[in-house]
Amino acid sequence: MHHQVPRLIALASVLLAATAAAQDAPPNTSVGDTHDGHLVGGAELPRSGPGFHWETNRGNPGARYGATTLVDALQAAAASVLAAHPGSDLAIHDIALRDGGPIRGHGSHRSGRDVDIAYYARTPDGAPMNPTRSIWFVSGGRERGAPAATGATFHAERTFAFLRALLTDRTIRVSHVFMAPHLQRLVLAAGGRDAAVPDLRRVLRRPRGRRVDPHADHFHVRIHCPPSDTRFCED
Repeated sequence: MHHQVPRLIALASVLLAATAAAQDAPPNTSVGDTHDGHLVGGAELPRSGPGFHWETNRGNPGARYGATTLVDALQAAAASVLAAHPGSDLAIHDIALRDGGPIRGHGSHRSGRDVDIAYYARTPDGAPMNPTRSIWFVSGGRERGAPAATGATFHAERTFAFLRALLTDRTIRVSHVFMAPHLQRLVLAAGGRDAAVPDLRRVLRRPRGRRVDPHADHFHVRIHCPPSDTRFCED
């Protein structure tokens, strides 16, 4: 047991230092990493705005807080899609709780740098459709997704436009985009030869693990630590 004492003392010192640093963090700071961190004075996403509305996807009515840069970029991206595709109204889902930390239904979303976002959809005749909640888009066949209950199909063009806006926003750096593989292919195809396609390809991730959400009804965006938070944030 006495051999473990120095190790325990060292571990306690690290934890105390991390706690002290977190307490010293200024407002609008993402502290720690996405799976074991928290948020200090995060920005609040409005319940609705140009081109978007907020709706929890995991039963978290207060999950509208995040790093200021992420919250601002989400609003700007939704507005840009609305300008290009009039009538668009995107469902943005859970970001983080007011103070970050553990949140129901998520393994991450703890430090204000993760957000779940519904896919854009369209009606069977091709018109833009704005569901209030996420729609599960099945793979196979046409690979467009056609839930029998709604008749909706996946709108890859608007989904790409939103992601392109995030990737070209100079206030953030996108780290990961978790998305079902069959929908990744459609979004990349929609981008064609757009200059943002290689950047999108680099950040797209396939969710892995038996108990991991396949992300066929929403995609998950994660950003790198904001430059102002590097003292407290872990990338």
